[in-house]
Amino acid sequence: MSTATRTAPSPLSDRQVAAYARDGFLDGGPLLTIAEVDELRAELDRVIAQRERRGIPQPVQIVNMGGDGLEVWQVVNIFQASPAFARLLTNPRLAAMLGQLAGGPVHLWHDQIQYKPAGHGGVNWWHQDAPYWPVLAPQDSLLTAWIALDEVSLDNGCMSMVPGSHRWGDTISHLHACGERSRDFWRSLGEVYGDEPVHVVPRPVQLGGVHFHHALTWHGSHENRSNRPRRAIAVHVQTPRTVYDPRSGHVCQKFITAKPGEAVTGPAFPAIGS
Repeated sequence: MSTATRTAPSPLSDRQVAAYARDGFLDGGPLLTIAEVDELRAELDRVIAQRERRGIPQPVQIVNMGGDGLEVWQVVNIFQASPAFARLLTNPRLAAMLGQLAGGPVHLWHDQIQYKPAGHGGVNWWHQDAPYWPVLAPQDSLLTAWIALDEVSLDNGCMSMVPGSHRWGDTISHLHACGERSRDFWRSLGEVYGDEPVHVVPRPVQLGGVHFHHALTWHGSHENRSNRPRRAIAVHVQTPRTVYDPRSGHVCQKFITAKPGEAVTGPAFPAIGS
């Protein structure tokens, strides 16, 4: 007597996958338990407190990107300094959702903590991710899973995004020019880009939830003046179409052993879910 093999249901519905393709972003819903979030927050505190301490593993980079008395802590590749963050990359639900959106298994490009302290968290200006990653191509083959380690809302500096902007190509020069013309986060983009309407949509994320966005989607986040921190980890991933393009540098380029046109793999770029 034989039994049929059952496959686990896909975590994202066809409607959700279509919404991501249309908008360039998607709220993926709950991912981590409270206990898992607590462990990661404790590890983040430890890694920042022990930065540059000899004899213990360190992330690739820890910098404060804020200015004017405001702080935005960026930690790149915290998974190399923390077993707890390394385990996050093996999460099967995360891997399954990313695989649905990417059209196949994905590999890490790098991870990135974004930490806005309570009361004086700074702005992450409007940008696209892919233009800052010139060593990978094509630009539309990359995406991010953004996982909230706090309840993230308008009051503590959630991300905002522009629906459909992932279809407008590399527009980073335009976004830089918007910032030069106006430092008003909410109004600087204007109402249109060419013939396309520009509609800014705030994207709150629940504690332990995951939010996905395309690497060409316009996004940014305003100040955190609340009494709550805003901590999150962005897991930037390569899809099956991504290859190495050595035309210019990146802080993680030193780990790349691939030849031009090859997939970027190896210990620093593990398969998500394995």
